[in-house]
Amino acid sequence: MKIDTQGFEGAVLDGAAATLAATRLIAVEMSLAPLYTGGIDFITLYQRITALGFRCIALTEAFSDRAKNEMLQVDGVFIRDS
Repeated sequence: MKIDTQGFEGAVLDGAAATLAATRLIAVEMSLAPLYTGGIDFITLYQRITALGFRCIALTEAFSDRAKNEMLQVDGVFIRDS
């Protein structure tokens, strides 16, 4: 499952119970800084996905503010082992 919803990741997880039960891999954009009104923060999103039985296998840079030397988003990859 690919989640790229600009601040609506929590809503996607809320509405995807049946799909997530059959999902082995999640790729998701995760904000490290507040970018979208009402968007879920990195720690909360990470915890929600791991609580669903997935573990993080990769985090890569997605979006940065080079002028401030600040990474704003990462792409997270989570896998369900069983």
